[in-house]
Amino acid sequence: MSRASATGSPAAVLFPVCWKRCVGFSHLAAWPAHGRRGLSSSTPRKGNSADGASLFSARATGPRSAQALFPLLDKPFAFFGHSLGALVGFEVARELRRQYDVYPVRLFVSSGHAPQIPRRGLPIQALPEREFLEELHSLNGTPIELLAHRELMEIMLPILRADFALYEDYVYVPDFPLNCPIMAFGGLEDRKVSHRDLEAWRDQTSVAFSLRMFPGDHFFLNATASPLLQVLSRELQ
Repeated sequence: MSRASATGSPAAVLFPVCWKRCVGFSHLAAWPAHGRRGLSSSTPRKGNSADGASLFSARATGPRSAQALFPLLDKPFAFFGHSLGALVGFEVARELRRQYDVYPVRLFVSSGHAPQIPRRGLPIQALPEREFLEELHSLNGTPIELLAHRELMEIMLPILRADFALYEDYVYVPDFPLNCPIMAFGGLEDRKVSHRDLEAWRDQTSVAFSLRMFPGDHFFLNATASPLLQVLSRELQ
């Protein structure tokens, strides 16, 4: 069974990086306003706990998210995932195919290396607080005012560490390519994810692949939300 051939404008399913209310996600929340129903999915955690030890693995999020999303996918749908969200969206798309023979009309991946590319660099999930905050600041995705908010960061740090653990501990398992187009986006000044990392998503689809680069770093979408939304809307017309 496939819902990709159903009529109607595709629903937008967003897989944001880390905290659901991150800067990038707030910009992309405008996407459903372009005449499409919007759904969002955050990283599943046991008991809604902020304890990093309670996290499932990145691959284990696929079955749970697929089961939760499937009843809502009564029309064509597209996935957009940024950074960690790109891996989560990919695994959910795989699981929807595996369980229900359902797939998105498009998989949009942003600032996320292809799943088969080994992760580079040292893990930061267990760094001391000062060094961990410095790494967050270097990504340019968290406002300095938020990083300086001691009480709020005490709440958010376990969640952020858990999300980095999800990304850093991800293990790719080879499978057949997805039967849906993949479109990748990246920042020209991104020091974490290269053009080659994004180009490698081509191997994960049996149909069309395209890559679009924008000015900016890992969180390029903070400054280019409008042109990015125009591309997304045009691709789903």
